[in-house]
Amino acid sequence: MKNSTIKLLAACLVSLGAVFTSQLQTTAASQYSAARSNDVKLIWRHAMGRHAYTATTGARYSEHLGTRYGFNTETAKVTWYTTAHEKLYFKDSRTYAIYYHVTNASQSLQGWIWNGYLKPVTTSTGTTSTPTHSGSGDTSTSNGNPSATTPVTANNSANNNNANYSDNAQEFNDIDNIKFAQQILQLSPNMVEDAKLDDLAKYDLWMDDNYRDVDQNMFTNHLVQEYGGEPRGLEEDWGYVSTPDISLVKTQLSNKLNEIDYTNLSNYDGYHIGVATEAESSPPSEKIEKINYVVWILPANPIIAPQSLIG
Repeated sequence: MKNSTIKLLAACLVSLGAVFTSQLQTTAASQYSAARSNDVKLIWRHAMGRHAYTATTGARYSEHLGTRYGFNTETAKVTWYTTAHEKLYFKDSRTYAIYYHVTNASQSLQGWIWNGYLKPVTTSTGTTSTPTHSGSGDTSTSNGNPSATTPVTANNSANNNNANYSDNAQEFNDIDNIKFAQQILQLSPNMVEDAKLDDLAKYDLWMDDNYRDVDQNMFTNHLVQEYGGEPRGLEEDWGYVSTPDISLVKTQLSNKLNEIDYTNLSNYDGYHIGVATEAESSPPSEKIEKINYVVWILPANPIIAPQSLIG
């Protein structure tokens, strides 16, 4: 009887220890995810088709970005396959972002990655895996991830006006906006794509969407937040086209009245560049009426004016 009592007591202690450990782990996990999760609001989440991507920058998260599963540099050689996508609203920055749920081929890894970090996998025929699917779209912003730079490389798509783009504004903003932005980037092959400038261009479009008159203080505060001050040498061009016609964009950017002199691009060799695009439609129709684009460039090592000197 005594032995039975001791065994029962030991079993209870083990059980209590397991519960206590589990509670500690749960508490730790909730503490880790609280700050980021509380900043995120889910707008929608939908299933999507299977498309192949790779990601070499940024990170992979849980569905509300609370738990970071790992940095994408650690899985740079993994091919990711999409299963779903979600639109998130970030309360602090008042910006939106599209994240894709992805798994590897064996489904031993999974998570949510910002669509701006995902690059379509090129097949042996030279085509890319490009999803076209429904769902609300918006400008995307990378949140909580370090800025990254990537040399811009020219390829035939910079001159391809027959790329497979959706004429639905929501679908275009969900994925095609990134592809069109890449075409615009490829017009400047000797510059370096900069994630901060990509985000600045997206923020520019977001402000235009949400404010009738551009709030210069908001924009200046955003620069201070990103760069610690105002970077000198920052230049912008913008425009719109009725269809994703890269030849027309090239013609528009070559206008000598523009701030950036695209007729003498060699003057900007080594500069950093960021591009964002966004389609518009007039409800109830979802057909694209126009596609806005914004281009920002900046010297590679700009002088940063302190906030006190910004006027």
